Amino acid sequence: TFASLTIAAIAVLAAGLLSYFGNPDLFAEFVQPGIDLTSPGFGLWLVISGCLSLLVMMAAAIVSWRHKDPALGQLFWSRPDQVTAIVLTVLYAGLNLAISTAITDPVILTEMAGEVDIPELAGQYAILVTLSFLGVGLGIRRNWPETLKRLGLRRIGLIEIIVGGAAAFGMVIVSIIMGGVVMLLFPDSLAEVESFNQGMLLNFGSPLGAIALGLFSGIGEEVLYRGALQPVFGIFITSLVFALHHSQYVNPGLLVIFVIGLLLGLMRKYFGTTAAILVHALYNTVLLLLSLAAAQFV
Repeated sequence: TFASLTIAAIAVLAAGLLSYFGNPDLFAEFVQPGIDLTSPGFGLWLVISGCLSLLVMMAAAIVSWRHKDPALGQLFWSRPDQVTAIVLTVLYAGLNLAISTAITDPVILTEMAGEVDIPELAGQYAILVTLSFLGVGLGIRRNWPETLKRLGLRRIGLIEIIVGGAAAFGMVIVSIIMGGVVMLLFPDSLAEVESFNQGMLLNFGSPLGAIALGLFSGIGEEVLYRGALQPVFGIFITSLVFALHHSQYVNPGLLVIFVIGLLLGLMRKYFGTTAAILVHALYNTVLLLLSLAAAQFV
């Protein structure tokens, strides 16, 4: 496991160095209108994520060599599953940041979002759920009930439904207000937001599509971030990772996503992951329905 992760980190680092210092012609076949893989930011983020991943692997190697594993909260460097989670998280965040800096035309966001349909979306989030269950040890060190307990998946009652519904609509208001402030401070981001919304409406521009998007994203992301990662890395770090993993959309909007992640983290802490799924699903569904309603009047 450690060898594979080290190879992946070196590969990302090498790609970043080639992009930053190498011949632009090397990436010519991967370039498409609206995306510039030769931009300095693209290579720089790959280099940063590759270096950070290698530092994690060095820490894991030192711990294994010294046979001492100081606990940092719930984190243990000798645990292959936790080291894997850290490295893949860093590499994925670095790739998203790199892609976001390489996008030169906001219209490309419409194409990227429009390429995802309901079956593909379901498949993507099914992978996240599978990784979450395997990552916490289903069939290895935990049976089914123990795995559900570890992920915070449990039945919810009337209290959770009421609190979850109120939290979801509160998050919608917070998101709209913060989004408006972000667009006032960063007016260039408005074109990115509109382009991404147009892409999402291509395949999810109906009430059924909005519900499907909300449900799939709520289940997949909450089981992974709040269910699997938060008990180990805490609310703050998990929310930061959650935001960085959405950075391919709108960079100034990362603060909004980070705050939403904090609120979802609190739901997971006090009411469980199932309640967080409900809140996330309602939040995404309502936002998309509002976008759909707004599009009808344009």
